[in-house]
Amino acid sequence: MSLGINLGFAIKRWPEPAQWAQLACDELGLKSVQFSFDLLDRWWPEYRSLAHRVRDAADAHGLAIHSAQVGFANDTYNGLLHPDPAARAAAHEWWRRAIAVAAEMGASAGGGPVGAVTVAELAKPGLRERRYHELVESLLALAEHARAEGLTRCSWSRRPCRARSPRRSQKRSGLPLTPATLPCRCATSWTSATPSTNRSTAPRRSSPTGSPRSPPTSASSTCRTPTSKPTRTGAGRTSAGSST
Repeated sequence: MSLGINLGFAIKRWPEPAQWAQLACDELGLKSVQFSFDLLDRWWPEYRSLAHRVRDAADAHGLAIHSAQVGFANDTYNGLLHPDPAARAAAHEWWRRAIAVAAEMGASAGGGPVGAVTVAELAKPGLRERRYHELVESLLALAEHARAEGLTRCSWSRRPCRARSPRRSQKRSGLPLTPATLPCRCATSWTSATPSTNRSTAPRRSSPTGSPRSPPTSASSTCRTPTSKPTRTGAGRTSAGSST
């Protein structure tokens, strides 16, 4: 097994290829990296020459670019599932360029989150299914383009949240592919919470403490288990008492 690292850590701090390559190789002792598209925008005029700089820096430090993946920036858009057809077309062209960049820098694979369905469209079953089939057609076309560029696979991210894609999976076996296309895989994103369909999405009320209600905590907040049982000390107040 080869251990590598996603280059998201280099965003803003070490954007130059020579900088993150030196860190990954000399400081971390790694031989493999996953390129983050946050470090190179495909809409930049000289994106191909910048991709060559990435490849040269990786080669100089003995690093293999395992794959190229969508970063935080592009994950904020609706992408291939945008309600506006012009926006979906722009997202498709963005992916074509991203695939070309991945090939230019020597990666064997590319992918990431493909987009999100709006709340309004998610509530319309007929429209929701049409978006799904349009997405499949778009991904199949991109897979064919990736094969022509020399990639060996695509890893599309199906985010856990229902609002991210029209369907949770295609029977959890990946997208329906024809023999002519290269392998496509569904990559799980562990950075997104999976809401339970049996629970309300409304913020929970905190326990009565006699103080104003606390705001909901973020997903990254640390939860601590109390070591003692709470005992009631007065109207509307609790405190940690000794466990019995």
